Amino acid sequence: MATLMLVATIGIVLQVQKDDRRRQELNLNLSYGQLMVAKLTQLTTQINTLTIATAEMAGINRTNHTLLANTVPHMLNFPGDQGLIAGGGIWPDSTNNIEAGGPQLFWARDALGILQPNSGYNSEQQADYHQEIWFAPLRLFPAGKVLWSPAYIDRFSKEAMVTAAVPMWQQHAFLGTATVDVSLRGLEQWLLQETEGLGGYLMVFDSFNRLIAAPKGPELSAQEPQELDSLAAEFNPLKSLIADTDSRFIEQEIAGAGPARFDDLPQGVPQKQQALFRALLNASGRQWPRSATLLGTLSMARDPMLDEPAQYSVFLMPDTFWKVVTVTPQSSLREEALLLIGQAGLWLILVQLVALMVLFGAQHKLLIRPLVSMVQALKNNQPATLELVSRSFQDEIGTLASAFVSRTRQLEITMASLDASNLALEQQIEVQKEAQQELLRYRDQLNALLKSTPNLIYIKDPQGRYLLVNDKYCETLGIERPRLLGSTDQQLFARDLANIYRDNDLRVLNQGGAIQVEEPLPTLHGEKRFQMTKFAITDEEGAIQAVGTIAFDIQHRRRAELKLQQELQLLHSKLQGCELQNKALTSEIQTIEQKKDQLLRQSQVEARQNRLARWEDKMLKHWLTALIRQLMQRQDTLMSRSFNDPAMLKQGVTDQGDQLRLVYRIVGVQQDTKPVLLDEVLSLLQQSQSNRWQQLGIQLTCRYDDDLKLHINPWHLTLLCFCLFELMAEFAKNRSASQWSLECNQQQLQLSCPRLVGLKDNSILSDRENEDNPLQSLTAWFTAVVGGTITTDTQQGLQLLCKLPQSQSD
Repeated sequence: MATLMLVATIGIVLQVQKDDRRRQELNLNLSYGQLMVAKLTQLTTQINTLTIATAEMAGINRTNHTLLANTVPHMLNFPGDQGLIAGGGIWPDSTNNIEAGGPQLFWARDALGILQPNSGYNSEQQADYHQEIWFAPLRLFPAGKVLWSPAYIDRFSKEAMVTAAVPMWQQHAFLGTATVDVSLRGLEQWLLQETEGLGGYLMVFDSFNRLIAAPKGPELSAQEPQELDSLAAEFNPLKSLIADTDSRFIEQEIAGAGPARFDDLPQGVPQKQQALFRALLNASGRQWPRSATLLGTLSMARDPMLDEPAQYSVFLMPDTFWKVVTVTPQSSLREEALLLIGQAGLWLILVQLVALMVLFGAQHKLLIRPLVSMVQALKNNQPATLELVSRSFQDEIGTLASAFVSRTRQLEITMASLDASNLALEQQIEVQKEAQQELLRYRDQLNALLKSTPNLIYIKDPQGRYLLVNDKYCETLGIERPRLLGSTDQQLFARDLANIYRDNDLRVLNQGGAIQVEEPLPTLHGEKRFQMTKFAITDEEGAIQAVGTIAFDIQHRRRAELKLQQELQLLHSKLQGCELQNKALTSEIQTIEQKKDQLLRQSQVEARQNRLARWEDKMLKHWLTALIRQLMQRQDTLMSRSFNDPAMLKQGVTDQGDQLRLVYRIVGVQQDTKPVLLDEVLSLLQQSQSNRWQQLGIQLTCRYDDDLKLHINPWHLTLLCFCLFELMAEFAKNRSASQWSLECNQQQLQLSCPRLVGLKDNSILSDRENEDNPLQSLTAWFTAVVGGTITTDTQQGLQLLCKLPQSQSD
């Protein structure tokens, strides 16, 4: 009977101990996993805060590249990183945002661990980062939301890493991203230090189930991260557990969020991971999970790393979507349990042999007293006493004390996790406060803009009700703001005007883009027409929430257009006068041709005069063409700027009038030898030739008295200077000369170029006998018509000396 009782007691103890050992193994494994997940969460929270702070600073100082280049490296070198931060950068969105455009700023650590600028993405034309997995999805994320990329190897720094990225938004415009790169090698070293002495080991998989940290793993900086499917066959139960949780996660996100919002996936997403990536984006949008989640537990008969039975637990981390696998061996608890069973059996045999009185005393000593001491220790929060009891008793009392100790440690770990979460929450609150202050500052700036702008600004909802109007709009209409807000155009204006306004608003709602139209407004001074720029205002999902309008008064522009049209008509009439003069010259040439047979003795002279007349007519046409082109360009410039600066239009019209009067003096009275200012003629010619000289790289330096007047026919002086400038352009076309100087006095006019490349091979100087040579034609005309001489000197560069006749220069 005693033997049966002993065997039954030992069996019961074995079963109880076995169940309790399983619970302890699971609790130890879960406690170990919760501790490491809490430490990883604290680390990623610090990196999230650093990334958000970098994005906020880059958004505020986006145009100050010098400040960013000096500040961001110091932020990335935060104390205690232990080589975790591999680099980071500022990545502007240059595809559709001109203001955000500019070079990207990227830093990576060199061989000595020092952050150095890396310009690989700027220098290489194919290094387009806009389709990277850490950049493209950020267009869907609000400001302050962090996206963690899967593991990859950077193409320039050759470092295996994961990237934390935050979008930069400014006034509803996506400016780019700010990133912080976490080195996988540094992360693995950090995990080895944190898990030292805890027993077992840790494996960390990224959001795409790539191994980013494991004991005795591959050299992560030298090759691509290892996929989950490539692990040893012994890990098949772990693979199945992770695959099942991924499948349930994808089905949950598809059922809860509908079709994926981000259809155009980045190029770096593998085909088999696209469904998982869409689910991750949807889960990030609704901020799930908010804390670490246990995906499952399992026991394996043999672990490849420990070469013994082990307990596994898989946790899902928030924000990063990393899967943390904690592995603890079962050998230590099993040996302790077997030892406890042996001692318990010996005690039971002795209890069966001892009398009931000894049993009563033993129970009092071994059961009641330890239980009382444990109760007192629990009341007084003395875990050391529980440790002493668990080590002193190797029976159920010791097991109970060990369970209390395990629960106490688990509670301490949970408290540490809560402290880390509270710290992260405080940091997020500080960031939110700064964001709220920034939002208030932006609101004050917007109110100041609405009050100070001279343009009319208002916003309507899709039903046509006014949501916002500025003071200028109320002042122009003569309607108070409370009456405008919440009203429609049909309630405020006449039916025909209200229909026009509503039709244009519907165009914006249907097209989704900006349009420009002219609309009449009933102002206090009568009906006026305004240039309206209407545009759609959308939310983060792209849905149109309102229609904004900016109105510009175009009355002044219409008056300027009318005045400019009158000026054009006047210029056209003057051009017709020039055409009549051309017809008269043509008639004289025809008359000379008809008398050619009768004047045989003067044929050579007349032919020469005819050639000079045609050449002079050709030069007149060239000059008038250049002058008209310059006037038309000037008018286009005035038209484009007249709206913003009416004074500029008035000044431009005045300048054109002065030019036309000077042209009339030159062309209209060719036989008048009244003195003319050289500066006026040269200024007129230089203005008509400025664009051409700029294209050819010509630079002209003039030296003469500002009040120098030459007693020469104004047309002859204009034609002489125009031909000299044409010679300058011919030399510049041949890449012969670019630096010229012009000097003039009462007796002569000299054009020179001290440095002339290819002087002897120049056709203008070498082919002097050709009648079509421009220099030969100019010399012949100047001698025959004006009575002066032109000499050429090529000893020191090129000098063209034009001596005026004595009868006209005195």
